[in-house]
Amino acid sequence: MPPNTALYRLQGLANGEVALYSNEGAKIVIRREKIIEVECDEYQVKCKRYQVQAEERACFETPMLSTSQALSAEGPISGHGGMTINGGGGSGGALCGGY
Repeated sequence: MPPNTALYRLQGLANGEVALYSNEGAKIVIRREKIIEVECDEYQVKCKRYQVQAEERACFETPMLSTSQALSAEGPISGHGGMTINGGGGSGGALCGGY
């Protein structure tokens, strides 16, 4: 008897939308209006360079954002709730477009 794949099928896809999904709930959905949704417990990318070009903004909704090396900004850094800076040594490395 074939497995009941209907248990895992994604619901609510519009005509023209495509999805890849696992039985554990991870999914990639290509939606209309050029939207790609990814849902998983951990998202890993391994590459030599990773570049994001966002015409309007890039938003991270997370309680913590960190880097293991230098962080560079070509514009002002602003925030709410204070800022803590430890150590010194100036900036390192090239900016994203400078490779």
